[in-house]
Amino acid sequence: ILKHKKYISDFSVGLNMLKLLNGNPHIVQLIGFCEDMNIIVTEYHTYNNAINLKYLIKDSLVAIKFCLNYVEILDTLHTNSFGKLVNCDSNSLYKLLSQFLITNDLKIVLADLDSMQIVTNSTVICGSTKPNHEQLASNNFLPPEQIYFGWYGDKSEIWKVPDICEFFMNSNHNVVLKYVLFDIHKSCKNADPFKRPSAKYLVKKYKLVLNEL
Repeated sequence: ILKHKKYISDFSVGLNMLKLLNGNPHIVQLIGFCEDMNIIVTEYHTYNNAINLKYLIKDSLVAIKFCLNYVEILDTLHTNSFGKLVNCDSNSLYKLLSQFLITNDLKIVLADLDSMQIVTNSTVICGSTKPNHEQLASNNFLPPEQIYFGWYGDKSEIWKVPDICEFFMNSNHNVVLKYVLFDIHKSCKNADPFKRPSAKYLVKKYKLVLNEL
């Protein structure tokens, strides 16, 4: 339910994205909506958002499955038929994790689509202001192109993949798995966004790691 009229634009974007992506297994399913009353109804998930995975992941097999699950969602967003989608509301790890829900069969689905933008060129400008330089100094979560220029694209989301995956792995302190994924994650943190791998490539690499466990 929309509580503040100033967010009507975000509400409309979220509803339109849910309509476009409805039926996709990586996206929360739309049950119904009433635009006149600004109400959206989606499926309910008992485990709530992905931050709670730190209590649910017990071994490396489950951890890498969630890493794979996450990049499969990115691949869906980056390669769908109506345009490359990126999430413009993901400036911190916990903010990003909060936008995913945990299903009863222990998968994650994207639930918050209010800030999705279609990338028409290689990047978009997210919002009216750039993250400040203090954010770059305080953490490695935001990609350089976003910090310095305000640019954001699919490769900006690849930069954040290691942080998301390591959150899943840290749930059971898996040092061996981190070592196995070191080179893959290093490539995601390349300062040049054009040299970072695609989500589709990461899906392939995570599947190989999963099959070897």
